[in-house]
Amino acid sequence: MLADDHMIVREGLKLALAQRPDFVVAGEAADGVELMQLLREDETPDVVILDISMPNLDGIGVLREIRLLHPRLRVLVLTMHKQEDLLREAFLAGADGYLLKDDLAKELFGSIDAILEAKTYVSPTMRIELKDAWLNAFIAFKGAHPDQPLSSQEVDFLRRLARGE
Repeated sequence: MLADDHMIVREGLKLALAQRPDFVVAGEAADGVELMQLLREDETPDVVILDISMPNLDGIGVLREIRLLHPRLRVLVLTMHKQEDLLREAFLAGADGYLLKDDLAKELFGSIDAILEAKTYVSPTMRIELKDAWLNAFIAFKGAHPDQPLSSQEVDFLRRLARGE
């Protein structure tokens, strides 16, 4: 299911997704309210591709509602926003993946396949730009102070994690 307030984006996604016979677009919405109505009325799709900047109910609000209504539904955020705080907010609200529109042509199928396999997906551009921010988040989550140096094992673990190993 597709949710984006720009019809041209939805049309482009439908054309791209049609290249894979195992993908069928079950519905589309121009805003968050319309998407939630579709999800309440229709059969639950396997994946929702969700623009984060939509009128009436934005992507973050939609994510929160989806998690209440369909906790196992896979949601790929599709956005032009590269801000760390928006990425973090999307994952905290329940996103399974975060795909930048700049990376769409190269990463669409890989991102969908990843979240269908219950993996977390983040656009390559975001992974590179935010590695220090994620490192600080990991340290904070672990309970350590961000100014404390990491042990060699922690550094090695984070390097492997960043490489997807």
